[in-house]
Amino acid sequence: MLETKIEALTQAVIALTEVILKIEAKETAEPTPAPVVTAPAPVVTAPAPVVEVAPAAPVMPAAPTFEPVVEAPAGVKAPFTDGKGLIEYVMSAYKEMGAEKGAKIQGVLTELGLQNVNELRPTEYDAFYTKVEELK
Repeated sequence: MLETKIEALTQAVIALTEVILKIEAKETAEPTPAPVVTAPAPVVTAPAPVVEVAPAAPVMPAAPTFEPVVEAPAGVKAPFTDGKGLIEYVMSAYKEMGAEKGAKIQGVLTELGLQNVNELRPTEYDAFYTKVEELK
């Protein structure tokens, strides 16, 4: 029983392959619409074959974005070059300005798009220094 169904399917595949080859041969010879083939389809009651699907290609991550470098006015150089020096400068500037003016240092950070002094990048030190000095 199963062998006869396999044989019928094999014959149907062979017939369809021949039809496809004839259509391709006609398309290469002259571009005309393909004829409609009305071959009787065999009745198949066998379970559908398992088709393995290849895994989807990995999705590329979004391109990185870069923030523009905040530049200080020409000639102004921060007296610190690392995080420790930055913290020491901020503490001394705060003490020098007092509580009211010193609280405006947070406003400078907000202007630069930051929440905390520790988020400041070395490329932004000069701009930060200039803005804090303007508060004094």
